[in-house]
Amino acid sequence: MWGPSHITSYSGYKYYVSFIDAFSRYTWIFPIKCKVETISVFQAFKSMVELQLNTKIKSIQSDWEGEYRPFSTLVASFGISNRLATHTHHQNGVVERKHRHIVDLGLTLLHHASLPLQFWDYAFTTAVYLINKLPTTSLKFAIPFVTLFNKNPDYHFLKTFGCAYFLLLRPYQTQKLNFRSQECLFLRYSSSHKGYKCLSSSGRVYISKVVLYNELRFL
Repeated sequence: MWGPSHITSYSGYKYYVSFIDAFSRYTWIFPIKCKVETISVFQAFKSMVELQLNTKIKSIQSDWEGEYRPFSTLVASFGISNRLATHTHHQNGVVERKHRHIVDLGLTLLHHASLPLQFWDYAFTTAVYLINKLPTTSLKFAIPFVTLFNKNPDYHFLKTFGCAYFLLLRPYQTQKLNFRSQECLFLRYSSSHKGYKCLSSSGRVYISKVVLYNELRFL
């Protein structure tokens, strides 16, 4: 787990919890508002892994901080081996390096787009999305996405974080005289849709695939 952030994110998050597959180095990230959400996030993550990847989680390793202590009973009930790295950060080297990578890349994305730090949750999730699709020295320059899913990622889908784009608003409208499009701010790739998430000037978040990008303009 990373946090707490001294700046609450635009969506109200102060932490994020991440899970890293030891074999492929593929990373999942989940922004959360408080530490007690960690267990429910893990339970949802476990269900997702078993259904989508058709495999079981055999063991986990954590630093045994407060948010992980209730795992002892939960993990035992699942038959999962719980490895502890108490007060020994070098044993959690993979996770520590991953945190630094996510934060450094996320802050770089924010700086490049001239966005305030309150958008860190969007920048960090985008950073993980990119990291999973880039070669890593941990795998001798193999790509985590390819290693885990055994297929190549779609790089044509990538866009510049924080840039401006116009999306088709018709699916969201009920009045015929409303404008058909609006300039928005690209925030992240949707995890549940084949599309992009964007923020309008009114503060509403839209998800759309039918968009026209201007990757040279930042709002």
